[in-house]
Amino acid sequence: MTKLFAVLTLACAALSCFAASAVASPAPTRLSIHANPDGVYGYVNSPAAEPCSADRKVLVYEQVGKGRDPKGDQRVGADSAASGSRHRWTVKTDRPGPLYAMVTRTKHCRAALSDTVAAEAPPSLVTARCSPPTHRAVHTSAKAPAKSVTWDNWT
Repeated sequence: MTKLFAVLTLACAALSCFAASAVASPAPTRLSIHANPDGVYGYVNSPAAEPCSADRKVLVYEQVGKGRDPKGDQRVGADSAASGSRHRWTVKTDRPGPLYAMVTRTKHCRAALSDTVAAEAPPSLVTARCSPPTHRAVHTSAKAPAKSVTWDNWT
């Protein structure tokens, strides 16, 4: 009877440890990224929305090599996922390189990396200018009379 009690106690202890580890495993997290002319934005999604998505810090990196490597890539910005806007985050940057986002692991949530996107070039503020023609005489040959170039006949 004592052996049976000891076996049942060990079995209950093993099951309770298994159940506790299943409950304590971090929730999966998905991280999206999209490019726009001002930089990048995206969303943090998880089945455990409040602890894993709301106010979660998102780090944005410029990918230097062939793969995503937060330890070796250049960090270009950070933001927190807003709790009231489907957990959206935004980072303004003028970096032209490929960018990706990352959230680190927390007590209740897994870490996640987004896909890599090519950043859109910001709209150019430089406008091409045409300089107006000069108002001086242009000689085409020695026999031809001088022709004056004005704004009206300039093409």
